[in-house]
Amino acid sequence: MSRGVVDALTRGADPAEPLSPDVVVRARSRIAAARRRRASWWAGGSVALLAIAAVAVGTWAAPPVVPAAAATPTPSETADPLPAVLHAEDLMAMSEPRTRGVEPEGPRQAGLVCNLDDVPPESARPGATAGTPCDAVWVGEDMLLRLEPEATTATTYVVGDASQVRVMWVVRNAGSIPLQLDPAGAVASLVADPGSVATSGSQSGLTQVASSLWQDDHHRSTVLTRGAATSDSSLDDSWILQPGEYASGEATFITERDDPVSRVIDAATRFTMPTLSVQIPVVPLGAPAGSMILLEVESQLVTVDPGTAGDTLASMGVPRRLGEEPRADAQAALLCEISDALVEGRTLAIAGEFSSYSAEESSCTPLWVPGPIFVDGGGLDVVGDELATPDATSQRLVWTVENRSTWTVLTENFSLLVEAAPASPRPDGDVLSRLGDTVVTESSAWMADGRRAVMLSSQAWRFGMEPGSMFGAESTLFPGMLTSTDVVDVDELVESLNGDGAATALIELPLLGTPTQVLVLEVPVSAAVDG
Repeated sequence: MSRGVVDALTRGADPAEPLSPDVVVRARSRIAAARRRRASWWAGGSVALLAIAAVAVGTWAAPPVVPAAAATPTPSETADPLPAVLHAEDLMAMSEPRTRGVEPEGPRQAGLVCNLDDVPPESARPGATAGTPCDAVWVGEDMLLRLEPEATTATTYVVGDASQVRVMWVVRNAGSIPLQLDPAGAVASLVADPGSVATSGSQSGLTQVASSLWQDDHHRSTVLTRGAATSDSSLDDSWILQPGEYASGEATFITERDDPVSRVIDAATRFTMPTLSVQIPVVPLGAPAGSMILLEVESQLVTVDPGTAGDTLASMGVPRRLGEEPRADAQAALLCEISDALVEGRTLAIAGEFSSYSAEESSCTPLWVPGPIFVDGGGLDVVGDELATPDATSQRLVWTVENRSTWTVLTENFSLLVEAAPASPRPDGDVLSRLGDTVVTESSAWMADGRRAVMLSSQAWRFGMEPGSMFGAESTLFPGMLTSTDVVDVDELVESLNGDGAATALIELPLLGTPTQVLVLEVPVSAAVDG
């Protein structure tokens, strides 16, 4: 390792601006793409991994930050110039052993060096009781990555005897040289006593929960994936974290009541916040040379917020019937069964894996659940688009919903339903149709037996909506039949919104304890259309 590289690492970058919410949103939008880039590595273990619902993925987001100016190299440095991007080989060459309990004089980057012989043939090892031990090291003379505790969020969902802790973490390149990292192989861990030697713990997918990650004074636990150890040609510039840029990832931790993992989380959240550790593999420039390196950052969580999923609300639901007036203290909802085919597709989609699109109509039980939770965030605007064909137009329906509750609500899907005549049950033989990404019917979604029809799909993306947050969408009404043979007159359908028609935002909440069901919250959207 040249002196120039060492000096550049010790200089660090200028402090980045505070992380804004839109940075996190932009980061989240790339999660699925990050996982799909290495689908071949994940094929072997994805189904088992998803069955235990352990996810840890990441993406890039880049606020404008000017890195610190590089110092003028001395003559001895010019023969070995600074690398344009730091890779695994650069960092392993400047690593040195790290010992538990021995702190450096100043801030230094923690890391792990792992033997590639320990990498399993599949992407993860679901159900393993412990992670892989790797050599603990210091890398360079200053921090390369920083975990941003104020931007990192944690939400807990209690479902019967089980609980989930969902963490959205954010790290920043704190150095002055770009890093080529692999966030799709990132490992997230919750730790109760980070300075001790581990006495209990569990590894599930790309997550760990333990009393500590230290397995002895010189080795720490992680989870190795085969894709993270290679210089895959698909890892292009979008995987390079520039100085001052942010990487964002998400992890879900699932525990059962009174198991060792649950006791770690309960003790940590009751008396003090648990420590979050994130370990991110560094991509090698060439072929792996027997070892891989991960950069490790950790920080105590600032808070663990309460959240709600569909389970709690569904258990408190009471029957709802056609013609009932809206209630001030309740939210209209539907409890729906999901077919095995859609469950499989959603499981893949939630984990960021490829899932082919399919949709089917489901007959759902109408309920009132405690509320209001989501409300109309500003009405519905109808905008017409000119299409390629001379006489064809497409309508776009622009709408928003707002979380008015005091909880972070775990959502799984958003869609818009347009009914031309919702005041009475639909005639026998009527079905829902999907025009573009809008579900429509020229009659009603109410059925003669008192149930309501909902179009459920194989696509899903779980997202925690915080109190006061808003979700906006544009739903198209492309003039074509995409899910049924019924011909729908788009102009008449839109015009019905001036009369007896209704537009309803449908917000799907997963039932974490019953993956074959989903709770759909119905939010009427004001839909007056200028005529």
